[in-house]
Amino acid sequence: MKQVPLPAPPLPQGRSLSEGLRAPELRFRVDELGTEVVIAPRSLVQVGPRLRSALPHAAAAAVLADANVRDPADRVVGALEAAGFRVTRLDLPAGERAKTLEAVKDVWHGLLDADIGRSDVVIAVGGGALLDAAGFAAATFRRGIALVNVPTTVLAMADAALGGKVAVDLAGAKNQVGAFHPATLVIVDPETLASLPSEEIRAGLAEVLKAAVLGSPEALAVLEEGDPWGGSALAWLIEEALRVKAGYVAADPHDHGARQALNLGHTFGHALESASGFSLRHGEAVAVGLVAAARLGQDLGLTPPDLTDRIVRSVEGLGLPLAPPPELDPARILEAIAADKKRRAGRAVFVVPTGAGAVLVEGLEPQRAVEALGVVVR
Repeated sequence: MKQVPLPAPPLPQGRSLSEGLRAPELRFRVDELGTEVVIAPRSLVQVGPRLRSALPHAAAAAVLADANVRDPADRVVGALEAAGFRVTRLDLPAGERAKTLEAVKDVWHGLLDADIGRSDVVIAVGGGALLDAAGFAAATFRRGIALVNVPTTVLAMADAALGGKVAVDLAGAKNQVGAFHPATLVIVDPETLASLPSEEIRAGLAEVLKAAVLGSPEALAVLEEGDPWGGSALAWLIEEALRVKAGYVAADPHDHGARQALNLGHTFGHALESASGFSLRHGEAVAVGLVAAARLGQDLGLTPPDLTDRIVRSVEGLGLPLAPPPELDPARILEAIAADKKRRAGRAVFVVPTGAGAVLVEGLEPQRAVEALGVVVR
């Protein structure tokens, strides 16, 4: 069994919770990706002017959204039209159904029909799955056109919108076909979360917890207290998650080293999603995966027991599951782990937390990993 240390890289300067509450607007740039990030209330109305500044040669914009985000998408369309863009609206299926080659093929045809050119832009408005699919369409259409992400869920704001990884699923497995295609602009408007069901907010906070474990002790302390989704506190937690992710992707834009720490909990999580036929929310699966990764790391002598306890306490406080649904077949989980795209030399790899970053564990018997989930394969 091989163990590869993934120490935390230098992270952008952060703000305390009290500072974030006093000044909810934040802007920063990830130069390694060419991405500008704007976190601000009512920032959807700024999409047109900001895009005009970032992409002065763009004449047309294709707004990709699903039926769950009609209001934010309408506001984005209005802001773009007011800025003089020729706008086309294209619909994608909601959730994981967007991440299929069939759905992306429909987008390609829509972009062709709308005469979207190499200098134009795709604007993705929605959750993580939609941003993945729209980003993959932008990465591949006419060999790549500009992308703007407007995330509307906690999960998308905290994770999917930044970093440049775009992908679709294949043969029932997560993210098997993809590319690196960073967004030129990421617009985060926390006010779009007001209509989000509480269970979706809870699920999204699993990605915030992952980032907190990797690089934000203050955010981890807030999450341990439970129920942290009140207004500006939630916005600050999203800010912290983006700050941590920005540091990791800046240090390793193409995911060859330190950035792999961001897969913490995800080998388990993706396997649970696939084994459940994607009936399990991504954030719920990641929450279970974080607990399993910590328990596995503790068993290997890599994760301090007190960190495992803090992760378990945070997951419980957020009302997220600690273990897979009892009806989920352990054999299917084992199969999904074996098919994980991150495997090396045919073997699954797992990221476990250390308190100062993470360790990549390669060559572990998959059955031992499944046991960290608290289930037994017979």
